Amino acid sequence: MRKDKKKIIQLRESGKSYSELEKMFRVPRSTLSSWFQSSEWSQQIRQKLAAAAVQKSTVRIQYLNNLRGQRLHDVYKSARREAFDEYNDLKCTPLFIASMAIYWGEGDQRTKNTVRLGNADVSMMRVFVSFLHEICGIPKNKIYAWILVYPDLVVEDCENFWAYGTGLSIENFTKTIVAKGKHKTRRVQHGIGYVGVNSSYLKEKMKVWLDLYKSDLERECSMRA
Repeated sequence: MRKDKKKIIQLRESGKSYSELEKMFRVPRSTLSSWFQSSEWSQQIRQKLAAAAVQKSTVRIQYLNNLRGQRLHDVYKSARREAFDEYNDLKCTPLFIASMAIYWGEGDQRTKNTVRLGNADVSMMRVFVSFLHEICGIPKNKIYAWILVYPDLVVEDCENFWAYGTGLSIENFTKTIVAKGKHKTRRVQHGIGYVGVNSSYLKEKMKVWLDLYKSDLERECSMRA
């Protein structure tokens, strides 16, 4: 029998964990378990220690989340400031103005981290792809695309049509979606095309650009009225 067992028991009763006792006395965990596993008071201590560990972990996670949130706040603030600085030069660019109008009417403005547009007009989609690439600086291989077709359309023909029409590669396109609704025949000749970019930073800039564009347009309309 270990001479220090009495001391170990006293420390366990005071709330020490197996890990702490193991380090302090170099006693194997299996030995500690054999001593205490049948003791109700030791099980209560184990439960208290487990609850404390969970609380500590929760506090840690909350701290990290707050830190991450602050970093995101700083990133978004930088994106908005950059958008304001760029707007005065960009608003004189036809491609930028056309893209703002297109995105205002047809773009996805609800998601937090995606700039996405869908339409059946391939010329409109090509304009928006040019905007993403030439003005926003998005490499074409980072622009994803897909199409929605109806069952009576030839998928490969539609994919080639949209790839050529938007100026993207066929590799940009993800799996084509075949509509399964009441209408089994074509509603549009080549389906509906979608293009997008996953970027919270760009999405913040788009929000600022769109708000400024709307304000300028509303101001101009008011002056004419």
